This record gives sequence, structure tokens and C-alpha cells, in this order.
Amino acid sequence: MPKTVGATFIVGTKGPSNHRFSGITQWPERIVAKRGYKVVWVILNTTSAPITVKLGKYRLVNIRGLRNPLSVAPRGLTVTIPPGDSGTISAQIPKNARRGLYYYDIFLNGAIALDPELEIEN
Repeated sequence: MPKTVGATFIVGTKGPSNHRFSGITQWPERIVAKRGYKVVWVILNTTSAPITVKLGKYRLVNIRGLRNPLSVAPRGLTVTIPPGDSGTISAQIPKNARRGLYYYDIFLNGAIALDPELEIEN
């Protein structure tokens, strides 16, 4: 069974002003994982409306072009969460994934909300 690492983010009506959407925060901002690990994002919706969260636009730092380092589950990297509920997005890092630091975007209802990091080690 692969080791699991991840992050939690909370979507609410208030949040730090340094994010594009003031009501979303993620801990930690950088996920550090090794090849073969499973990555799980836990999303908490504290708003009074359903939200759709999508992960995408993976970019390897200092390398041009998009590169998704993840093996994606059949439902992809998107989840819709009812108000006051939680959801998860999970993916596997293949054993042959390119090592390095990746930036990626978290989309909230279609708009970029956060741009955290995923670091893949040996």
C-alpha cells in the first residue's frame, strides 16, 4: 500500500487577503512527496452554497509548458461539495514521475483561487 501525504483546505466566507479568493486557505502550502506516493486533498466547505473544486495547470518550476505529474483517478481532479460538507480529491504519483517542484492551481467554481506547490522527491 503506498504512503499517503496530503493537504487540507477550507473554503469559507473569510480568509487571508493574500489569496485571489479571500475565503480559501490550504495547509500546508507545499506538499512534499516521493514517487509512488498517494496525494489526498481534503476540502471543507464552510459556506452556505455548493462549491466545485478542481486541481490543474501543473507547471514544473523553471521548465516551460504544463506537466501533470499525477496519475488521475477516473473522476479526475474535480469534486463538488455541498454546503457545510467535505470532499476529497486523490491521485497517485507514478514511480517514473519527473522529480522537482511543481506549481499548480486550485480552481474554485471555475476561477483560480490558490496556487500551491507539490514537490516530488526520489
